[in-house]
Amino acid sequence: MDFMKKEDRERVKIFNQVLGTKHRTKPYDWNKAEDIIEAVTMTTAEFVDITHMDAALAELDSDLDQMIECYHPNEWTKITTGDTWDHFELQEAMHTLTTASDAMQDLANVAEEDMQEMLSLLFFRASQTVRDYFFTPGWQFDAKIAKQVIAEELCDIALDMEYDGVIPHSAGNFTKAIEQRIKHWRPRS
Repeated sequence: MDFMKKEDRERVKIFNQVLGTKHRTKPYDWNKAEDIIEAVTMTTAEFVDITHMDAALAELDSDLDQMIECYHPNEWTKITTGDTWDHFELQEAMHTLTTASDAMQDLANVAEEDMQEMLSLLFFRASQTVRDYFFTPGWQFDAKIAKQVIAEELCDIALDMEYDGVIPHSAGNFTKAIEQRIKHWRPRS
């Protein structure tokens, strides 16, 4: 995982001083448990936030499409034909929202890949002490099931869990939910 460039770190340090924030400005040390815990926490919370934003934008995009179909069927038929719309603002809203939704989907795909990488680190390379921070202490998991859940079910878990947008809550709720999914895993039919 890449960390910010040196000039970006310097800018963030200045903002931290001016605004009183405490954003991280040094790379994670993968030999320190507390750095691994922070990296997993931040990656998890970001993934959960992006997944929820992606779902919200996709739903809004779908709602707008349905609204156009219902109230402006003459314009709605032009979505697939490429004809010029008579209602410019409606066309602009549809185009802009679809563009935003597509961009968020791309961001969600990258966040999911980062989350898969981070969970692979957590499950298969991190110390038991680090795992105990996120999961039931001493929990032993089935590696095959964990790999399958990591590969296939992360978005569903993020959308099904309790969500409030608070970083520690997102990370904690997600890891509790993934533990439960692995413990009670059933093959999809």
